[in-house]
Amino acid sequence: MTLFVFDTHKRTTQQVWQSETNEQDVYLARVDSWEDGLFIQTQDRLQQTLTLRRYGFTDGSWHQIYQERSDTWINLTDDLHSTGDGEFVFSSEDKGQRQALVLSPSSEPRRLAGPAHINQVLSVNGKGLLASGWDETPIENHLYEVFLDGSGYRCLTKGPGVHDVAVDQGHQLFVDRYTDVQVPLKITVASLDGSNEQLLYEELVDQSHPYFPYSSAHVTAEFGHITVEGHPLYYRLTPPANTNGLHPTIVYVYGGPGAQKVRRDWGTLLLQLFAQQGFGVLELDNRGSANRGSVFEAPLYKRMGSIEVDDQLQALAILNGTSWADPQRVGVFGHSYGGYMSLMCLCQAGERFKAGVAVAPVADWRLYDTHYTERFMGLPEDDAAAYDNSSVIPHLHKLERPLLLMHGMADDNVLFTHSTMLMSELQKLGKPFDLMTYPGAKHSMQETHISIHRFDAILSFFRRNL
Repeated sequence: MTLFVFDTHKRTTQQVWQSETNEQDVYLARVDSWEDGLFIQTQDRLQQTLTLRRYGFTDGSWHQIYQERSDTWINLTDDLHSTGDGEFVFSSEDKGQRQALVLSPSSEPRRLAGPAHINQVLSVNGKGLLASGWDETPIENHLYEVFLDGSGYRCLTKGPGVHDVAVDQGHQLFVDRYTDVQVPLKITVASLDGSNEQLLYEELVDQSHPYFPYSSAHVTAEFGHITVEGHPLYYRLTPPANTNGLHPTIVYVYGGPGAQKVRRDWGTLLLQLFAQQGFGVLELDNRGSANRGSVFEAPLYKRMGSIEVDDQLQALAILNGTSWADPQRVGVFGHSYGGYMSLMCLCQAGERFKAGVAVAPVADWRLYDTHYTERFMGLPEDDAAAYDNSSVIPHLHKLERPLLLMHGMADDNVLFTHSTMLMSELQKLGKPFDLMTYPGAKHSMQETHISIHRFDAILSFFRRNL
């Protein structure tokens, strides 16, 4: 791995960095410029060591600024910002949840008192840094100012819910895209000192809104958490529009790292589609999900397809507290890692799930993006047993429930090969299954005609089987 700098004035190229001979399996993960040089972040192939180095154009030398090690993996961020006085702000999950650090060339890193978890450092001004994150509950997101002198922090956004924020380069204003269970979207611009706030846009479900004809049947979700292995696992339960009698429930799952489903927001219209067709929907962020820190994610290490299923099974007890849910009619549905989870749930706990839909699922992690997979599973040649256990293929002989398998035939993320492997093994085992493929569709399958067709197919499948 080699890094070059191109001088736009002299039109010359200079090599400034190359990995060591004994570091051939190294990721040059980030390159950031500063006023007289650049920073690089490198990781070993297992992503268990992160090194931050600074290069000066004037003296042409490298200096190691920071290094971190983990027994599992280290998540990358873009949280490197200059304070303007020779120090830099960075962030780390080395204590379990992401916190802000001040890095100085001449002293040890200094930790700043901030909210429970930072998910992104947005900018740094003279007295503090601005970061999004959460303090009381991970299902909300707020903007915080964290003071560089270590004296504390303050929350700048108002109202429970999700605030997705952008900060102006002058550090005077921020734009807040806000949503909660009652508000689809409200965008405001406000001053950081709280002296002024202006509404830019508010989405109102009035007679001109496309959703208006369905809004009378709109249902509001319930939020809560269960505790597993000392970790609170948050859920969203969306009841059917008509709660008279007993209804089937769909466990809508993702389950993998890097994503969070349960947030105190308006929710997706997919939830309303299921609810208005008579289904309840249960979503749970199991251990391994994002925005909770390394301690929450670490149990997933070299165990994909195990603890996530265990946590989703624990969540089914939530349905016992409802007046409308039929515990004998529970289905599972997911896309991508969620499709993988649907298959694992059906194979490992078919007695709890009556049917499942797997969209663009991973069948074997040996065939997925190595930078992603090796972060969580180690190297295939070193951890063959872990890869075997995490593959769906060896579990398919236990499948006894109806399955609908869907995949875009031009998927360049989870390759269509994964589904062909599943089809072949299911056929060898004599297992019946439903199949729907979409020629030309990639991973998201968001083309209008494909979206309509696949959700009609999913609804039809669940109506037949639940």
